[in-house]
Amino acid sequence: MKVNESLTAGKAILRAGGFGDFANKRKVRVIRNPVVGSAEKRTFELNMVEILEDGKMEADVLLQPDDFVMCRPNW
Repeated sequence: MKVNESLTAGKAILRAGGFGDFANKRKVRVIRNPVVGSAEKRTFELNMVEILEDGKMEADVLLQPDDFVMCRPNW
């Protein structure tokens, strides 16, 4: 990653090698630690099929330091 480069959840997943065979691409979560003065974590649920396959890039989330991207199995 280049200095000052913006990294979205979609780009991070692609750079990590994409999805595993059993990944649920429609329910990817970004978990963000609380900001100063707040006690709650924020969670964003993303449909990566819409973002990466259908081109709805406006629905992607710009990652911040210490964000956690989680993709559960499609069971």
